[in-house]
Amino acid sequence: MVAAQSSMANALTIKRKASVERLTYDLHKTVGVYFGGLLIVIMLTGIALIFSTQTQAIVTLFSPIKMPSHKMKFQSVLIVGGKPLGVDAVVNIVNQLYPNGTLQSVILPKTATDVYRVGKLADNEVNQTFTKRVVTIDQYSGKILEVRDPGQFSGGETFISWLYPLHSGEAFGFVGRLIWCLAGIAPLVLYVTGIMRWLQKRRAKKRIANE
Repeated sequence: MVAAQSSMANALTIKRKASVERLTYDLHKTVGVYFGGLLIVIMLTGIALIFSTQTQAIVTLFSPIKMPSHKMKFQSVLIVGGKPLGVDAVVNIVNQLYPNGTLQSVILPKTATDVYRVGKLADNEVNQTFTKRVVTIDQYSGKILEVRDPGQFSGGETFISWLYPLHSGEAFGFVGRLIWCLAGIAPLVLYVTGIMRWLQKRRAKKRIANE
C-alpha cells in the first residue's frame, strides 16, 4: 500500500534534476492531471453561459426558474401631479428590508410608469460581481412590487446563479481566481509540452533508425 502511494506521488510530481525529455514529460503529465478536471468545469460552465436560453430551458425541466426581474413588466401606479421618490428614499426602503449587505446598483425609472430596481449584494452571495438580490419598487408610493432573494431561490435558480462564479473562480474568493488564472495558462503549457514531446520522440526514432 505504501509502495503504491509512493508510486502515485512520484507520478504526479516533476523531477527537477531529470533530463529535458523527462522534465517535459513530467510537466505535461502533471499539469494535465492537476488542471484537467478544472478545465472541464470551466468549459462546461462557459458553454452553459453562452447558450443561456437553452441552459435555462433544460434546467426548467427539473426545477422552476422565474423570468429575470428586468424582463418582467412591472409598472408604477401613475399619480397625476405626484412627484416620484428620490433615490435616497428608495435606497432607504431597501435598507430597511435588508439592513446588511452592499448597495450595488440602482436602476432608475425611464418613463412615468417605470419602476426602480435596486440591487443590494448579500455578504454570503456566491456571485459577488452581479448581485441576484434585487428589489423592484413603485417610483411614487415606494411599494415593494417584487423581491428576488438568493436565499429563497429554487434549485434551478441556484444552479443558474452558480454558473458565472464557477466559471470565473469567484465562488472561491481570491484563491479561487488565482487558481482559475493558472488553469487558463494550462492549455498553453499542455500544447507546448505536447509538441516538445512529439519532437523529442521523433528525433529519438530517427537516431534509432540511423544506428
